Amino acid sequence: MKKIIITIICIVLLCNLLKAQDCSCKANLDSLIKSIEGNYVGFNTKMNKIGFSAYDSAVKTLRDKSIDAKNYDCYEILVRYVSLFKDPHLRVLINRLSPSNVNYDSLRMIFARLPKKRINLDSIVKKYSLENTSGIEGIWSLPEFNYKVAIIKSDSANKYEAIIIKADNFKWHPGQVKMILYGQNSYKIKFFIADHTPVITKGKAQNNIMNLGEYGLWRKEQFGKVINSSMDTMIEFKILSNKTSLIKIKSSDITLRDTLDQVIGKNWKNITSKENLIIDIRNNSGGHIMTFDTLNRLYITKPIHTDAVFIKASQDNISLYSESLINPNFNEEEKKDFKELIDTLKKHIGNVTKVSNEDSIYVNGTTYPKRIFIITNSGTGSAAELFVMHAKQSQKVTVVGESTKGALDFTEIGRNRDLPCPFWQYMCPMGMGEHKYIPLIDNIGIQPDRKITEDIDWISWTLKAIENGI
Repeated sequence: MKKIIITIICIVLLCNLLKAQDCSCKANLDSLIKSIEGNYVGFNTKMNKIGFSAYDSAVKTLRDKSIDAKNYDCYEILVRYVSLFKDPHLRVLINRLSPSNVNYDSLRMIFARLPKKRINLDSIVKKYSLENTSGIEGIWSLPEFNYKVAIIKSDSANKYEAIIIKADNFKWHPGQVKMILYGQNSYKIKFFIADHTPVITKGKAQNNIMNLGEYGLWRKEQFGKVINSSMDTMIEFKILSNKTSLIKIKSSDITLRDTLDQVIGKNWKNITSKENLIIDIRNNSGGHIMTFDTLNRLYITKPIHTDAVFIKASQDNISLYSESLINPNFNEEEKKDFKELIDTLKKHIGNVTKVSNEDSIYVNGTTYPKRIFIITNSGTGSAAELFVMHAKQSQKVTVVGESTKGALDFTEIGRNRDLPCPFWQYMCPMGMGEHKYIPLIDNIGIQPDRKITEDIDWISWTLKAIENGI
């Protein structure tokens, strides 16, 4: 009798699970459209550029295609919908399922079935493991993400393909092409990101290192071993000379705020006794502006103006903000601010609501460092860009490097949101600034005060520039 009861319970639970998830493409597209139209703070702004007629036509086409679409074809349709808005923060994502999740194997097989090169990987690995290869051809790895590829010459002139040898075996599998490189020495690269979507970037192989910016620092192997296996930590401090120190911040995720506070606190005497400071935020794709708070005293020389903030008041958005009230990464004063914000939103459901006025940030700054150079590149985005915008208002600060990513106009992301199918999630901005002090920069970026060419050591160039008053 007990076995029968357990069996019945299991069947009921399974039925409820199947009922709760719906992987029909049309259902997921409809859910995504409804959520974006109801929760996305930039919807009306973007519609002024897209036009309602063009939008309705595009949505109809996608809905028609979604009827028969399955698996990765459906994912591409969802991506095509959000791409209508050209907002770097509005994105469809692959759910990061754990191997123990009931849906893990099904999602894994979607990516395992994507095209592979018909090639003998074992013989290629053996060949390059026994040879001391020069140039771009050979075995390259990205240890941080467990990627290993064989870069081989294609039939076309000056064309190479990077074929997966080893990866996560979830979204990427041996034989799949991770990137296509065009050129010699310096390369134009068609790089396939985690979800297999192609992006165009550039790179140069030098001293067995290929720096692809936000797409990783790839290291070459010789005789089966990585030549340069040093891995950067997320936050790092170095003394470069008796005049200059360096802080490298690779992420501004809110979970790293305490770490940055500790690094700055531990090295406070060194930082505030030297004339110069270099802050390297290349490939810092964002996180939370509060992570940078500990740097305020170092660069502020006058009040830093901040924009008024507007948020789309909806039940879904209020639910996400409510999660901040139990998030241990925010202190009690910050949680009190979130509670007031939530109360304001509840009074204005359906509207884009002003939740704070323009303001200024001011603290008694330190005399030293007297000069601060911030290094940026195309991988610097979101909250890291907002930090740059604040810091640029200081007389101490000069921005060097290359233009940032351009992902700041619509923010306040919260966590990833779920779709009916457990395979897919999405990000949806809830807030935006008034853009009185912070200009619109999406897909444009922040231009540096001084550009650095890609074929030199950026830290060495910056050190020379800051110490020689260039």
